[in-house]
Amino acid sequence: MATSYIPDGGHLIIASQSANTPPSPLNVVLDVPSGEEVPRYVAGMVEVSGFPAARELLVVSYKKQDIPDAGLQRIVLASGTSQPTDGTFSMDVGTFSEPVLVIALDDYGQTWAPNAAYAKGDIVHPAGPDQYKGFVYECIDAGISGSGEPEWWLDTGSSNTGTSGTATFRAKQYYQPLCHGPVQPAPKT
Repeated sequence: MATSYIPDGGHLIIASQSANTPPSPLNVVLDVPSGEEVPRYVAGMVEVSGFPAARELLVVSYKKQDIPDAGLQRIVLASGTSQPTDGTFSMDVGTFSEPVLVIALDDYGQTWAPNAAYAKGDIVHPAGPDQYKGFVYECIDAGISGSGEPEWWLDTGSSNTGTSGTATFRAKQYYQPLCHGPVQPAPKT
């Protein structure tokens, strides 16, 4: 299945430069900052296979930032989840005005383990490398996993639950992380 991150063109502004012509000396304008920092945000919509989807999102600085005592590194400016009903999101990035990356990702969870306690909401993936078939498994009824790895199942749309010991899991399609950018955060009006 194809996964796509569809930006909302009205809110996501892709930085581009169309010309390198120097300005005429008569038209030079010096923009002196007022000292006020403008709050900014990034907004858009996430779709998976053409349908709105809830996915975890991170907004990360595109360029590495010089962090005192840490050196140059990218920083996470915001995190959140797109709406499950329409896939939309809007995330504040404070007064950060440089280009950013928007990353959509799913929880790959922890490796399934035998005789382990699982709580409702825990996500696991198969332990055996030949077992992974594009699905992860969310615990829907807490319990203790069995002593042997279960025969993992796929979500066929009709019966996507199974058990391991006393824990019940639901199969969920896992979509690889997807990155969009650079994106210029828009000022809040």
